[in-house]
Amino acid sequence: NGRYDDSSKTLFNIDRTHKDDFYQNCIPPALLLKDRGPREPWQDIHARITGAAAVDLLKNFIERWHKQAGWLRFAPRQNNCCKNGCTNNSNRIRNAVEMRKLEKLLKYSVAAAALPQAFLKEKKQDMDALFNKAQEVFRLRRRNSELTDFFRERGVGSADGTIKHSNKKRENKANANVNDKVIQIIRSADDNSAIFDKRIQPPRIYIDPLSKHNHKVDNSMHKGYVHHIRHAKNFIYIESQYFIGSSHLWAEARNAGATNLVPAEFAEKICSKIRVNEPFHVYVIVPLYPEGFPGSSPVKQILRFRMLTVQMVYTRIAKAIKEQGLTGQKTPTDYFSVFFLGNREADDSELLHSEIPENQDENKLVKTLNRSPNTIGEEEDVEDVEDYGNAYQNVLRNRRFQIYVHSKLLIVDDQVAVIGSANINQRSFDGRRDTEISASMFEGSQVSSVGHGPKSKIYGFRMSLWWEHLGKALFERQDWDRSLFDRPWDPECIRLVQKEAKQNWETFIAEGKPQHVKGHLMRFPYHVNDDGTITHLEGHTYIPDFPKSLIFGCKTMIPNFITT
Repeated sequence: NGRYDDSSKTLFNIDRTHKDDFYQNCIPPALLLKDRGPREPWQDIHARITGAAAVDLLKNFIERWHKQAGWLRFAPRQNNCCKNGCTNNSNRIRNAVEMRKLEKLLKYSVAAAALPQAFLKEKKQDMDALFNKAQEVFRLRRRNSELTDFFRERGVGSADGTIKHSNKKRENKANANVNDKVIQIIRSADDNSAIFDKRIQPPRIYIDPLSKHNHKVDNSMHKGYVHHIRHAKNFIYIESQYFIGSSHLWAEARNAGATNLVPAEFAEKICSKIRVNEPFHVYVIVPLYPEGFPGSSPVKQILRFRMLTVQMVYTRIAKAIKEQGLTGQKTPTDYFSVFFLGNREADDSELLHSEIPENQDENKLVKTLNRSPNTIGEEEDVEDVEDYGNAYQNVLRNRRFQIYVHSKLLIVDDQVAVIGSANINQRSFDGRRDTEISASMFEGSQVSSVGHGPKSKIYGFRMSLWWEHLGKALFERQDWDRSLFDRPWDPECIRLVQKEAKQNWETFIAEGKPQHVKGHLMRFPYHVNDDGTITHLEGHTYIPDFPKSLIFGCKTMIPNFITT
C-alpha cells in the first residue's frame, strides 16, 4: 500500500524498493509525477502480542465482531427458501458454522476467557439449530481450521481437533520467566461498537451521564495514558500523529471539545518536577503537518489546535519557572521539546531541474481540491489558496519533504511502552468516538534511577529509534559521551538532542544546492518565548515549499468534532 519504509526514508530514490510501492497523499495526484517523486516517507510502529494478553485482544475482536457482524448469524429467514427448508443466505450459515467452531475450540482452552457471556448463553439455541441445518445442507466434514492450528501449537489443541487442557507445569515455568513483564490491553470503545461482556462493569467502564439508555463507555486508553504520565519519574518520549487536547486551558477556542487531559498531565507533571527542583523532560515527535493537502481546511484547523495545545503546555511550564524564581536560569524548552521528522536528499540528476509543464485543467482541479470537500462552509480568499503546481516545483527543486509520523507510541522512563492505534487527541481518547486499542507494556525488573538508566528491552527499542532519527553519523562520532542517551532527562542529553535537531532543520531549509541531512529529527518551527507563548521562527511563517500554508494554521468552518 506504499507505506512500507526502512530507516533511510528515501524521497527520490524510488527505482528499486519503492518502484511499484509509491505513496504520496500530500500532493494532488493530477500534478504528481511518480517517476520523479517525492514519495511520502512513513514512520510507524507496530507490536506483536503473545501470551495471556493476546486473549484480551481476541476478546476485543469477538466483542466487536458480535456488534458489527453478529446480525449475519441470526438474520431473519428469507421468503425464498430451498427445498430442504434452508435459506439461500449461505453467508449466514457459514458464519454460524465458523462461530460454532470458535466456541468449541476455545471452550476448554486458556482462551475461553475471551468468550463473552452473551456469546455463551444468549441465542445459543438459535445458533445450534442453524449449525445443524448447515451440516445437513453442506454435509460439512470436521477438519482442522487455522485457529485449531494456532492453539495446538501453543499446547491447547490436538491434531484431531479436540481440546486439551493446558499443561500446568509448562504454564508455571513460562510464568516464572516472564513475571517481571506485564502487558495490559487498553482501549477506547463503547456499546455502539462492541457488545461488552456482562462481567465488565464500573469502574472498568462508565455509564455516559448524558445517555438515556445507560450507554456504556470503555475509555481505559485515556486512563492508561494519564496513569503512566502521573507515575513518570525522569522522562517521557512520545511519537504521535496528532497532539491535541485539554482545550479548556487553551488561550482561545476553549469550547473546541478536546477535553482529554493528556497534554495538561504533561504540563502538570513537569510543573511538579520544577517545584521540587528535579530534572525531567518530555520529547514529542509529530508530523510537520497532518496528511492531506497543506492548504485544505482540515489541515489548517488541526495545525491551529495543535499550536494552541503546545502553547498551553509551554505557558504553564513558564508560569511554574517564574513562581520558583528560576527565570533566567531555566526556560520552557528545558523541560518540553517538540520535533518533527524530515528528509532532504542531494541532487544527483539534472533531470530534476526541469520545470513541470503548465496545464490549465490541472490548475483548475487543484483549486477544486482546495474548496471541496475539505472546505465545509468556508469562504477563502483566492490569494490564500495554495498554488500546488508552484509548491510541487519547489519540492522538486529543494528535494525535501516531511517524514509522516503515523506512530502512536508512549515510552516512560524506559520501563513502560504503550503501542497501538490511539493518537493524542479527543477522537482517540473519548471512548465514544473512534475505536482504538493499544498494548501497555511494563518491565517490572528494570527500575531506573537518576544516573543509572536501565538496560531493558524498552530501552533498547528507544535507542534504536533515536539511532534512526538522529542519524548514524552522530553515533559514530567520538566527541561526545554515548552514555548521555541512557539519561534522557540529563540537561546535557537534552541540549545535544536539541542541537542536532536544530542543525538538521537548518540543512533542511538551507538555500542553494540541496544537501543530505545527517539525521531526520528536526526542531519544530516554533519559537518559544520565555513566557511560554509561541511565535513563528523568523522567516518561517509558512510550511517549507508551500508558501501559502501557515505553520500555525487558522480558523475554519470545519466542525470541531472532525478535527479534534
